[in-house]
Amino acid sequence: MSALWVSTDPNRTLVAADDPLTVSRAESWRWDILTIDDAPTDTLDGVEGATLNFVADAPMRGGGSLSWAAEPGQIRPDWPRIRLQPWYRLETLVGVLEWPLGVFLPVTPTEKWTDQGVSIDVDLYDKTLVLDQDHTTQTTGVQKGSIVTDVIRTIITGAGEEKLAIVDSPETLSTAIVWEPDTSRLTQVNDLLKAINYAPLWCDGYGTFRAEPNVAASARPVARAFADDARGIYLPDFSHARDMFEVPNRLKLVAKADSSAPALTSVVTNDDPLSPTSTVSLGRVISAQEDDVDATSQAILDDKAAKRLRELSRVASEVAMGVFAPIPLQVHEVVSFVNETAGIEVLAEVQKVSVSFDPDGSTMSLNITEVLP
Repeated sequence: MSALWVSTDPNRTLVAADDPLTVSRAESWRWDILTIDDAPTDTLDGVEGATLNFVADAPMRGGGSLSWAAEPGQIRPDWPRIRLQPWYRLETLVGVLEWPLGVFLPVTPTEKWTDQGVSIDVDLYDKTLVLDQDHTTQTTGVQKGSIVTDVIRTIITGAGEEKLAIVDSPETLSTAIVWEPDTSRLTQVNDLLKAINYAPLWCDGYGTFRAEPNVAASARPVARAFADDARGIYLPDFSHARDMFEVPNRLKLVAKADSSAPALTSVVTNDDPLSPTSTVSLGRVISAQEDDVDATSQAILDDKAAKRLRELSRVASEVAMGVFAPIPLQVHEVVSFVNETAGIEVLAEVQKVSVSFDPDGSTMSLNITEVLP
C-alpha cells in the first residue's frame, strides 16, 4: 500500500525507503492570503514566479519577491493589509508531502504595464519586519532582576503579534539594560536573547516567532543526508571551497582595564608548518586584534589568546549546491554531505536556502558550511 504523508511541521524529515523526496513527483504551489492577524481568508491566484531566500545570520532571516498578474475578473489584493503564506506540495506514487515556507508581508509593489495588461512585482519580508520597523520614541530599559524571556514576550506582543514559541529560561538580568530612542523592537529582543545565550529571533513556516537556546551545531541531529548514490537528491554540479583569505596567523588580545594601570596584552603567532594558514605555510603574516577581553591575569590572557587563535585557524569547507526540487529544510539545520568523486564527506550547517519557481518548475539551492568539532 502506498504511504501518505502530509507534513504539518516544516522541520519534518522523511527517511523511509519510500520517501517521496527521493522519487519522481509532481509539484504545485499555493499562496494563502492571510489577514494582518494571520487568519486565512483566500488564495492568491495569478502568481507567475517567486523567489524566497533564507539567510542564517541575517537580522531578518526570510524574504524574497513574487510576480503577480491579475486573472480575468480578479480583484487586486490590498497589499498593505494582507500577509502571504506560500505552500509547496509534492504528489508521488508513494505519498504526498506539503509544507509552508513562511508568512510574509508584501511591500513595495511595482506595476509593469504592457499591451497585454499589468503585472506587479512585490517584495516579501518575513514577520520580523513588524518588530524591525517598530522603534522606540524615547529612552527605554529593563530593570536588573527581570526574567528575560518574560520581557521578550512583552516586547513582541506589544507590537500586536501573538504567535510565540519562546523557550522559557529562569535567567534574570544581572544589570539593567537601556536602549536609546529609535531602537527597534527586533534589536531589543535580540539584545536580550544574546544576554542569555539564545539564538536570534526568527519566524517559522507558520509565522510563529521562535527563540530557543543556542545549541552547538555538532550537538544537533542530522536533518537530511545528501549522498551521491542512487537515492541522492542533489544536482551533480556544485562548488566546494575552503576560504583561508582572512584567517589570521598572528593575534593580539587586549584585556579590559581601568585608568589605574595599562591594559594587559598578549600576542600569539601560528608558526606550525603543518597548518595551511601559518606564517610558515603562507610566507607572510595576517594579523588580527581583539579588545576588551575579560582576563584577571597575564597567564589567563595568554591562555585565551592561544585558544582563540586555534579557533580562528580552523578553516571549514563550504559547499554551494542545488537539489532536484525543494525539500523541507531550514537554515541552521545540520546535514551530511558526501561526494566520493570529490573526496568530500562532511557534517555541515545550512547557511542559506533559496527557493524559486516559475512556469518551468521549481528549484532550490543551498549553501552549507562544515561543522567543526
